[in-house]
Amino acid sequence: MTGRKTAQDYARDNCECLTLESRETCERPCGNSRKPRISEPTTALHVATLETRSFSFEAYGDDHDSAWGALVQGLSRHGQSRGLPGNWFADCLGDIHVRPVTLGAVYRDREPI
Repeated sequence: MTGRKTAQDYARDNCECLTLESRETCERPCGNSRKPRISEPTTALHVATLETRSFSFEAYGDDHDSAWGALVQGLSRHGQSRGLPGNWFADCLGDIHVRPVTLGAVYRDREPI
């Protein structure tokens, strides 16, 4: 056994019916009678991104401003490590994109589906 969980293992481990006394089997992947427990998607954080010719930058925060600020701080640290002037990224500030990230959601090309 490799220790890796299969989809069936995951479904069984996350099923509401594990705590119920009545466990009639069904055709669900968990093999139990209730739906797997799935949380409603909630926005948990924001991600700020910047694409340059040489690098892709990402920073995360609780809200738009904290993600944006974290990215700017990271750009400053990057510049210091490369010996760049302190405001090297000033022309890039308009290219920073911040978007909310929802836990429990699926994204395709950075858009929820």
